[in-house]
Amino acid sequence: MKNQVKLKLTPFSPKVTGVVVVLVAVVIIIAIILVPLIAKLTQSGKVTLSTAITNPVPIGIAYGDTLVWDSPDVLSQTLADTVAIGATTIRLDLGWDDIQPNSASVYNWSNFDRVVQAARLRNLTLLPTLAYTPAWARAPGCMTAKCAPANPNAFATFAAAAALRYAPMGIHTWEIWNEPNSVGFWQPAPNAAQYVQLLSVTSSAIRA
Repeated sequence: MKNQVKLKLTPFSPKVTGVVVVLVAVVIIIAIILVPLIAKLTQSGKVTLSTAITNPVPIGIAYGDTLVWDSPDVLSQTLADTVAIGATTIRLDLGWDDIQPNSASVYNWSNFDRVVQAARLRNLTLLPTLAYTPAWARAPGCMTAKCAPANPNAFATFAAAAALRYAPMGIHTWEIWNEPNSVGFWQPAPNAAQYVQLLSVTSSAIRA
């Protein structure tokens, strides 16, 4: 009697389905660019075809501030889909307003801890974006989490706490704020000097 193989098809979550469409388009564009380049390099002897094939371009997916609010089942499915499409890195928000919503003295890491643990089980690398100001840390009159921190040192303290907590879990690379050159993410208006100051004190705090 011949062995029988049964295939179970599990649909991707809507969140990842949209990402897959974008990734397919990106892969096509990359292929159009890279195939002629690889052909030229192989002809010149600067790179072998086997090297080009065995060292593919790594894939990452940005999920913003969504994973920390997913149910356990949705999170598990989303990360499984991430692995299934070949991604190895996830960029996601580590929101200051999520971790310290009410005061500088209280931290709530529970939601992000859950994501980190689930990602580690699947050998996924995380790139957290440190951003978004809780109400108590905003300048007077600024009413959104996209406001620049009133005190860069308060944000740096939060960032240092995050780095200290997650370094033992394998997170050593951090992005400081998201699109600070956009009014959509740095309010009341983009300010290069303010961001450089924030970047300076925060990067020093993370490395301390």
